[in-house]
Amino acid sequence: MTNKGKSSNKRNKPSGTDSANSWGIRTSYTFGSATIVSGVDYPVPHSQTRYFAEKRKPVSGKSPLVNGWRAPTGFQGFVAKLRPGGAFDYTTGDVTILRHYGGMGYSFKSTDFYYGCLTSSNQIPRTSTNLVNRAQVECVNKIKEDSANLAESLATLDQTLGMLAGSVIRLSRAIHYARRGQWKRSADVVFGSKGSPNYVPRTFGEYSAGVSQHWLEYIYGWKPLIQDIMFLLELAKQQNRDKNKFITVTRRLEEPEPLPKKVTSGAGTCYMSGERTNGVFVRCDCTLSSPALFLLDQLGLVNPLLLGWELIPYSFLIDWILPIGHVLQALTASFGVSFKGMSTTTYTRMTLHQEWSNYSGSWGGTPISCDIHTKCWKRVTFTSFPLPRLYYKSPFTSLTRLATALALLTSRR
Repeated sequence: MTNKGKSSNKRNKPSGTDSANSWGIRTSYTFGSATIVSGVDYPVPHSQTRYFAEKRKPVSGKSPLVNGWRAPTGFQGFVAKLRPGGAFDYTTGDVTILRHYGGMGYSFKSTDFYYGCLTSSNQIPRTSTNLVNRAQVECVNKIKEDSANLAESLATLDQTLGMLAGSVIRLSRAIHYARRGQWKRSADVVFGSKGSPNYVPRTFGEYSAGVSQHWLEYIYGWKPLIQDIMFLLELAKQQNRDKNKFITVTRRLEEPEPLPKKVTSGAGTCYMSGERTNGVFVRCDCTLSSPALFLLDQLGLVNPLLLGWELIPYSFLIDWILPIGHVLQALTASFGVSFKGMSTTTYTRMTLHQEWSNYSGSWGGTPISCDIHTKCWKRVTFTSFPLPRLYYKSPFTSLTRLATALALLTSRR
């Protein structure tokens, strides 16, 4: 096969394309290449036009600053850039050998430029409605900083105090034995093993059952009660908070979305790698209008739906997947406060690497390659607190949740 027409391996860059940094631009570039079929002495030139850079914001605005606060405004933007790969030179075919070469790599298709958008015709983020609903509910719930629900604790006071007393006695006994070097007795007390002082558990299950029970006591007994005590101490300070105090809360959530590994179009085959992340950012601004009502809601005394739900046995298990309790809690987020402004910003960012051949069959050599980087945003605003909507989430989002799930399964055996 002849090397006639072979391009240089030097990595080139389209001229004049990096200077367009202002909003409202969309540029493209025509990439040249050539093919040679075995037995033919002359190359056949080709050209492919691809989007090279884009920076647009079809929706934008800015509100005036009033008393140190600026109301949120709508926004939509999209920024993307193609980074051409180096020179490519590969061959395909089994009987008839075809060679394809060029000075710079380019994207597989023009529409690949918009893999970081919901559609190629409308450059908006790919963030799911479920993630938006979750972020909005969790954001407005932060207004009350509800780290504890005292109403539920009061409804189960005797049970909690009994569990607390037993745990304190058990801990003191374990410390007593440990100080005297009686480690076996100390372990038996902590892990809940039964029997004589010289008893040795026969199975791992006896110890695991004890560990599970104490973990549940911490999560659903010790931890909430300690939080309630600390919360009551903070209430005294909140009694003196100034009326109309400004409150700002935010919540940000992200989730990855996999890119396709392999895409075909006609005779071409493209292999992809990279990252695509969808996210949402919620901000809510309000002022304290009724400190008394605000505190009552913090105590869980103005939301009977939430209290009733949390007193249902094992309702927390349902909340792991469908957080009904959080949605019910958000229904009274506006109690005691005056709404000022709220916005939800969704976004998607993508880093995509492509290696591909424009012809069928396996290839050898250096394929066509490129990188594509994109970001898109969309912000919407609200004139009042949005109605909280139900969402779902994975029950195993952290080690704590996983440990609690395992403890519950063990304790139910």
